[in-house]
Amino acid sequence: MFRIFPRLILVAYTIGLMVTVSWYMDFEIVPEVNCDSAVMQVLLDRGETIDVAERISCRQVGVIGRPLGYTGLLSAMFGAGAVFFGFYTNSGWKWNDHSNRRYEKNKSDKLQI
Repeated sequence: MFRIFPRLILVAYTIGLMVTVSWYMDFEIVPEVNCDSAVMQVLLDRGETIDVAERISCRQVGVIGRPLGYTGLLSAMFGAGAVFFGFYTNSGWKWNDHSNRRYEKNKSDKLQI
């Protein structure tokens, strides 16, 4: 009547998805930097500070971000939500009452007239 079990499954799924998304978003995104040591040495020999030498001789070549395998895990969890919602909507009371039969009977009576 109250469909407790399907609702508990949806609540557990929602909590699990929230925990997984927050865990995934906590991954640190780190820039990958490549520095040219020869240029840095020339700048340091000229008397530049290490910060200035680093800004001039280093460049970002990529980003080390969230692992792709975990991205697939998150996508699969979002897809599983459709399955859980489908089970929830298809479980429980089926509305096969007599009003539909009366409508079909009246409809067939009108066709015969």
